Amino acid sequence: HRMSKNVLILEDNEKTLLFVKEAIENIYGNQIKVYTAVTYQEACFLAFSVHIDAFILDIILKSKENGDTSGMRFAQELRSNLRYTLTPIIFLTTLADPANEALHTFHCFDYLEKPFPPEKVAEVVGKALGYVDAESISESITMRKDGILYIIDPQEVLYVDVKMFISSP
Repeated sequence: HRMSKNVLILEDNEKTLLFVKEAIENIYGNQIKVYTAVTYQEACFLAFSVHIDAFILDIILKSKENGDTSGMRFAQELRSNLRYTLTPIIFLTTLADPANEALHTFHCFDYLEKPFPPEKVAEVVGKALGYVDAESISESITMRKDGILYIIDPQEVLYVDVKMFISSP
């Protein structure tokens, strides 16, 4: 059982690549090992030589090529392989539209729209890897009794006793 998780970032822009890598490392340190690739080929090599727990992919890798979507092509490649059918994919994009399409097509976990703050990177990666703890997720339990709605903080619950009354018609 590996303690640390592996994340692969595929981004052709060195500055963005380092920004995302540092944003993750600054928060998670050695809990997450970050692998980086600037080309489709490098990413393929890494994805199939190391087990990756989450992918962060730039949608457009060759910005000089019109209509390039090699980041999406890589996602497609991942999804068609049993090893990565359910692995979280986070897209980096400047265009919200292709990302929305990609969210559905590749069952992508989330996307980060450029420019984004480092905290956002760390938050999304943390959620994808299950590192974000319950305390940071503000869920509440709602119960109705005598027509009154009660909202309860799950952390206040010590004990639950459920009695079910089923009335016959």
